[in-house]
Amino acid sequence: MPHQVYNWMVYFLDYRFVVWGYVMIIDGRKVLLKSSVGSVNYNLTNKDSDKDYKYFVMPTFDDIYNGKYFSKGVVGEEVDYTVHDVRKLTHLLEKGNINFIEVLFANDMEYDKSIEWLINNRDMYSTLNVPYLYDACIGTHFQKMKLLFKGTSGTQKFVDMFGYDTKQAMCAYRMLDFIKRFVYFHFDFKKAITYEDGTKEKAILMGLKEGRYTLTQFLDLKDEALEVARGYKDTYKQCAKRDKAVEGMAQNIKGLVLDALRK
Repeated sequence: MPHQVYNWMVYFLDYRFVVWGYVMIIDGRKVLLKSSVGSVNYNLTNKDSDKDYKYFVMPTFDDIYNGKYFSKGVVGEEVDYTVHDVRKLTHLLEKGNINFIEVLFANDMEYDKSIEWLINNRDMYSTLNVPYLYDACIGTHFQKMKLLFKGTSGTQKFVDMFGYDTKQAMCAYRMLDFIKRFVYFHFDFKKAITYEDGTKEKAILMGLKEGRYTLTQFLDLKDEALEVARGYKDTYKQCAKRDKAVEGMAQNIKGLVLDALRK
């Protein structure tokens, strides 16, 4: 367990400190948000799926005094996780990276009551910058394509077995598919990232993940999906950026940090 939880009753209440006010601590910093990320949020898990989490923490006085934004990444045998300073959250959501937006819609989530306003308004915060969201998805797609044959400590076995990194292939395709789905579901982020059982869309992604497509077949699927995604560019670009919502979120987080320092 990467964090410490301060309250003995937590062992009987399954860590639901969002309700009971329990405090999770990582490296001396209070956790405001803990969210699962990855396949578990998309209904795309299989026996090879890892458990991944993102944590957002309150800065300490020393962090602020020294101009430091705490971050940490850990790759474990059972759980991988990254830790981020909550002051970065507004910027990350504003940049339209769906890998960070998804923390607001996680299937496994715990949050401090002080950020309940963020979760209650997550549909608005998922669309802070729809025009840039399009660019972020396209950019992530091409980043994943660059990793298609490199492999990592966890995916080299797929490269050896199938000739390409099937996990990167699935993610590259999913970025393009999300662009279409986000519009189809009227910018409902949760519906757009969730693949229902028995659907063709889920079958394609699980097929990619599990190596049921040859490299040539994947590239054909990818090319078709990229053409479709580019057809939605104007739809995204004509959406207005929510500047007031961005400013409001930044002010709310600033207030949280100020209150914590005062206490």
